[in-house]
Amino acid sequence: MKNKIIVILILSLSVTFIIAASVHSKRNPSPNLGKQKAEVLMDSSEKDVIAKVNGQPVLRVDFELGLKEISVSEAQVEKNLGDAAELPLIQEKIKELKQLSDRYSPEARALAHVLSKELTYQEALKKGFVASDEEVKEYCDWVKENMETARSDNSEFDEFVGTIGEDTYLKEILPNIMKKSMAIGKLKAEMSKDLSTTEANKKWHLYSASLIKEADIELIDPELDSSMVDEAIDVIQAFANFE
Repeated sequence: MKNKIIVILILSLSVTFIIAASVHSKRNPSPNLGKQKAEVLMDSSEKDVIAKVNGQPVLRVDFELGLKEISVSEAQVEKNLGDAAELPLIQEKIKELKQLSDRYSPEARALAHVLSKELTYQEALKKGFVASDEEVKEYCDWVKENMETARSDNSEFDEFVGTIGEDTYLKEILPNIMKKSMAIGKLKAEMSKDLSTTEANKKWHLYSASLIKEADIELIDPELDSSMVDEAIDVIQAFANFE
């Protein structure tokens, strides 16, 4: 049975290769993040492409959303380090994650996310893992039914939907997100059979890194170069090996 937590996790447009804070905090270090994300989407264009991966476009909007998430996560980690002062084991783990993340530029971390997402989606389609229109509609209908609860429980999501418009979110944005997310999720589930969560995540990250290494990547944005692609691969491999 789907639950409210899954809604918040999937709909928050979170980025994979950013620091994950371990200590819960009610104070949001960026109270306008939901609005900022919505504004990025509203100002975006499908013609604004930063790269092509095996001939498929990577949109600037996805890259910029990743950069915003990274900026906010870094502020959250600094706060969580203080909150965890009386929890030394958790504090040490947060410090280790921060040190690992600080080795790489925000641009490389955001690029790692968009490249891995596009390539794992391509692989999912190749292997026959697709999300049917019925599956996507069922999920979107369920989100619509639970929208009030989801918005009341997550201020960032509430701000995002309030800015972008609930109808636009449910009819245009969410179906596109879930079409890809469900297909990728099916591929990951197949690869994760009989593995622990730690083993599955490591295998998935290393698989993503290998796809980037083998892909035909054409960088279009002049501020990106091949060294940043190499750094993106290093990001994924480093997180795969983090324990």
